[in-house]
Amino acid sequence: PGTAHIVNGIPTIGKVYEVVLDGSYAYAAAGADGFLIIDATDPGTASIVKTVAIPGEAWGLDVSGGYAYITNAAGLQIIDIDPVNEASIVKTVSTPGNALGVAVYDGHAYVADSLNGIQIIDVDPVESASIVNCVDTPGIARDMFIDGGYAYVADELWGLQVIDIDPPESAFIVSNIVTPEAAQDVFVVENTAYVGALEGGLRVIRLW
Repeated sequence: PGTAHIVNGIPTIGKVYEVVLDGSYAYAAAGADGFLIIDATDPGTASIVKTVAIPGEAWGLDVSGGYAYITNAAGLQIIDIDPVNEASIVKTVSTPGNALGVAVYDGHAYVADSLNGIQIIDVDPVESASIVNCVDTPGIARDMFIDGGYAYVADELWGLQVIDIDPPESAFIVSNIVTPEAAQDVFVVENTAYVGALEGGLRVIRLW
């Protein structure tokens, strides 16, 4: 870590909102550029090998089981990425709000749908993906992390929402921890949540 340095740069026209590494490929939600697939076998020579146009900008991203899940103003776009050179959108699930973030867990996509809370979408099978539940949150749901049967939601001015998602069809909020500034992102390790909160910096929350 003490000698960390940049070894490569891949320019894009749009803003890169999220990146997921899976195997030897990096996948990027790149705003107006859409969905990018990058061959990262050798980080020093990594380059874009496939671009998939998205109806609108690509904001949130997760990758699971040979599919990429992209969120934007149109809802959830599901992209078949196997093989990567033929990647294409195979299913769109509209959501009532602006879909900002997504996490895929156990056959369901959990979509942070801004003012409309969390939309829970059954994506198994992908061809018939549909919304099976919605958990409204008091703030603006921006992103989430799934761990151990719970969804941890960054809910802007309402901080961190903890949602019991077992089972998804009857998911409900079990706890709320207000942060000093608007919660934007969250990552959970064991019993600790790390919440990025705009001007409030990083908040470390002991969950139990």
